[in-house]
Amino acid sequence: MPENKKRFLIDTLPYLLIYIETLVAELPSMNAAEEVLLTNEAAMRAVGFNAYQVKEGICRRGRHRRKDGGPPGRPVAADTVGGDVGTIGREAVADLFNHAVQMLAAQGVFPKEVTVALDPTDIETPKGFEGAGSVTRKKKARDGTFTDGAVFLTNLPVKNALRVYDLYDERSLIETPLNKEAKQNWHLNKPPKRTAHAMHNHVLMVLMLMGLTRAYRQYQADLEADPNEKNPAADPLGFRRWRRQVERENADKVIVFVDDKFAILHLAEFTVLVSDIRIRGSTTRDMVLAKYGVAL
Repeated sequence: MPENKKRFLIDTLPYLLIYIETLVAELPSMNAAEEVLLTNEAAMRAVGFNAYQVKEGICRRGRHRRKDGGPPGRPVAADTVGGDVGTIGREAVADLFNHAVQMLAAQGVFPKEVTVALDPTDIETPKGFEGAGSVTRKKKARDGTFTDGAVFLTNLPVKNALRVYDLYDERSLIETPLNKEAKQNWHLNKPPKRTAHAMHNHVLMVLMLMGLTRAYRQYQADLEADPNEKNPAADPLGFRRWRRQVERENADKVIVFVDDKFAILHLAEFTVLVSDIRIRGSTTRDMVLAKYGVAL
């Protein structure tokens, strides 16, 4: 290998964290991550890369092929991230998913007893997809209809038949809050690679993040809930609208790190603290410090 050119090996964890960021950011593909996420210093710092690596790349390999002094590569290539996540062992991803569920349960997110509805969903794949055509559905139409109503078969006790019917009707919750939300807002049907292995990992990652996000939103709602309000309004926002709301609320805020401490400040407050700029009628430095209980 030529002088000053060497391979740089990266652990799996940064790839996994970048993939999680891609899903949370609602990016439709890894190509979008290449353009938006892998150039974001804050996002890359969160997974372990520094500003220099974001700007210059992590090694010199391939620089001689750039024409006209083109920009250096990202810390990692988007297709490399998708390829790595798509080949992580199924057992490892399942273990990650199960640990996330256990952590949520330990925090009291789930009730002690739950009644759940299980129903499979078919994700149509193109012919070039690995394993395409391995599952088929055969339907046989029969002549004749019921004249006195429909017949429902169940293995549940039917002492309260209407209750059983309501339980089965709850399977409709799978389609809208889960399948529709997962496909539209989390891109469930767009795995990082066109293989069954990658699809398995992708589905578990999406479901894990949907659960963690819902738990986080409930945690925020509990913090902001008015104890005097007997019937608080249900949260009407889906993930996409909620994400836009979060972006709007934090658009003018910055996060400042000092050693192992950090602060989230409005940009105007940060400007007052770090500069001598003063605007008539604006907040003073003493007012900002007093707001956060800081005494110098």
